[in-house]
Amino acid sequence: MSREDLEKCLVEDKSGVTLTPLQYDKDDDVHAQFLTCVANLRAQNYGIEPTTVYNARFVSGKIVPAMATTTSLVVGLVCLELYKIVQNMTDLESYSSIFVDTTVNQLLKCTPIKCPVSKVAFFVHS
Repeated sequence: MSREDLEKCLVEDKSGVTLTPLQYDKDDDVHAQFLTCVANLRAQNYGIEPTTVYNARFVSGKIVPAMATTTSLVVGLVCLELYKIVQNMTDLESYSSIFVDTTVNQLLKCTPIKCPVSKVAFFVHS
């Protein structure tokens, strides 16, 4: 997919788009590769050592079903941030870093700090 294709996607009318949730399966190669790619992009943002597909599968396989509530909470919070991206909000103050501790019912919300920007191929990666 070229940069132009990505830019077209940003300006297209999304009113008819429907989202369908997928069930994550650590044994599905596509799911494991996607998880690994996303984890490595996040790691690059913060200078963390990248992971392997095997390690991503191992870690994701250790998630206990009891964590489903916390996972749902985090996914919901991430989706709220994704809506801001889709709405083309560019100011950092529009976004939130949220820290949750479900053991004591504590939620801390703050404005994120600006991360370092590096150029990768023809994209500006931040």
